[in-house]
Amino acid sequence: MTWLVVLPAVAVVVVLATWAVGRVRPADTSPFEAAVAAASSDTVVEVPPGLVEAGQLVRSARTQGGWHHRLRPVLVEMTDARLRDRHGIDLSHPDAPRRVGEPLWSLVRPDAPEPADRGGPGIAPDVLAAALDRWTVL
Repeated sequence: MTWLVVLPAVAVVVVLATWAVGRVRPADTSPFEAAVAAASSDTVVEVPPGLVEAGQLVRSARTQGGWHHRLRPVLVEMTDARLRDRHGIDLSHPDAPRRVGEPLWSLVRPDAPEPADRGGPGIAPDVLAAALDRWTVL
């Protein structure tokens, strides 16, 4: 059961790190596209479908709407599963905020409001990285 939580979490962390690096680079070239361009024309690049989907999910978090409705639910599900596996509680438990801790709790709390501007800037990579650091020790 634990690998069902850890494997997607690792994939999300890898994709998030790639996304964070991509935010420093020009917006028109993703790290994946740069790697493909660097490969010779004879090289066949196969991308696992799950990684493509994870990349799309992370790219969607560049807007508030994408973060709240696409990536946040995955982080909520991962956190809820981690709480159940390691502590026997879920996110609705009164002890959940203490167990989850900041900055992760502010991102996964059940009463998180809808974004005011769905097209506005999404989650900052450093905020997401700090939350994922907290998730790894949860």
